Amino acid sequence: MMIQGIIFSWAYPRLFPGRGGDILKPGLMYGLALAILSWSFTTLAVAAKNVMTSIPTYIELETGLTLLQFLIVGPMIALAYRN
Repeated sequence: MMIQGIIFSWAYPRLFPGRGGDILKPGLMYGLALAILSWSFTTLAVAAKNVMTSIPTYIELETGLTLLQFLIVGPMIALAYRN
């Protein structure tokens, strides 16, 4: 997770160079992109590799948690890089 945090933080100012002082919109866009990326290599991969009693329930819960996480993380990274 530390490696992901470093990479995600390093990537933000390079992907949103002309953001000015705007935090919310680029932060939410970045958070959504990170959520989709994270969801693809965590939620889907874990569901495909493990035996579970309810894969749909697992995917629903993990999707919600991933969205919540990056709904917070995206704007926080944008806040850290505000001008």
